[in-house]
Amino acid sequence: ADMLSSILWWGAVLIISAFIGLRILAYFLLRAQLRRRNAMLSGLSSDNGKSPASAPSPFDYHAWHPRKGVLRHLTAPVHCAHRGGGSGYGPENTMHTFKRVVDKTHTDMLELDIHLSADGHLVVMHDQTVDRSTNGTGLIASMTLEEIKKLDAAYWYKESEESTTFSLRGKGITVPTLDEVIEAFASHPRLTFLFDLKSVAAVPHVVKLVKEQGMEHRVLLGAVPPIVNLAMRNEVLKIDKDKREDQREDKAIAVAVDLHSMMTVLLLYTVGLLPLYTFRHDVMGFYISSGTLKWMNGRVFEKLHEWGLWIGVFGPALDDPAIQRLCIDWGAEIIISDRPDLLSDTIRDYHLHRQQQHNNTTTTTTTTQQHTS
Repeated sequence: ADMLSSILWWGAVLIISAFIGLRILAYFLLRAQLRRRNAMLSGLSSDNGKSPASAPSPFDYHAWHPRKGVLRHLTAPVHCAHRGGGSGYGPENTMHTFKRVVDKTHTDMLELDIHLSADGHLVVMHDQTVDRSTNGTGLIASMTLEEIKKLDAAYWYKESEESTTFSLRGKGITVPTLDEVIEAFASHPRLTFLFDLKSVAAVPHVVKLVKEQGMEHRVLLGAVPPIVNLAMRNEVLKIDKDKREDQREDKAIAVAVDLHSMMTVLLLYTVGLLPLYTFRHDVMGFYISSGTLKWMNGRVFEKLHEWGLWIGVFGPALDDPAIQRLCIDWGAEIIISDRPDLLSDTIRDYHLHRQQQHNNTTTTTTTTQQHTS
């Protein structure tokens, strides 16, 4: 018993010592990063003909991690329709639904999922198989585009969970290709896209398409699986360096976080070791549900903003207007929801509230100046 107690005691001492050591290391790493950041910002301001003293503060929003590509053209909060919208607008990831959501909600961004067919075409669908959303069966990767196009993408769609009918069956709604989506919205230059890549095979095709069509200002790339995300980031870096565009933020492709990085950031933040993490993405993402809301708060958003990162939120809780507003108040820039109709109302109310606050502040300032004079 005494030996067990001694082992447990020394084990606890080692764990605590290791934790303290990591905190000290994180502190010095943070100081080193801030020194490098200050040097970089001073260099940038000198190149612009300004004095180093006029360089941004080390903690200025986005100073350390400049906006890239599409992020330079968006204004938060960004309205993003998950899988094109759904929830009454039509079957997910179809042209039918994309067009209705864009026309009715004026969404800022369409989120859509991308796979590669057996014959090398980029098709828009969430699952690896066609089983759940069409009248077919099989892996997308083993089917040709011709085979996929024969499927009814609205076969299982119901307007509500209570509905017993499939009102859009046989209406000619097919699985779209990525080329079809881009062509359909060529006349909507303000509309942007979040391409969620589902396979490593699709990565070079998507990145090449974005670059060849000059869509860096309209596309945010994302991939939840770490292996797909890594391939995506490597491909983006490869092409940027080949074209010597890696330092041109307007021509760079912005990328969103993967699952492992998301969890790592939260863990390191929780234990106070976030400076140990090297950020490799432009947009951090957080899954918001009734469970994660119990331990999420706005402080982690503030900390990530200090590093110049944008934050996107997604998950089932984002169908609730109260949670949508909470995330906006926390500072989330991109709100991804299956209820684009409710999200439109939430963002409109947010802007009205901000305008009212501005008007009240202006009135108060004017009144104070009048009394002073």
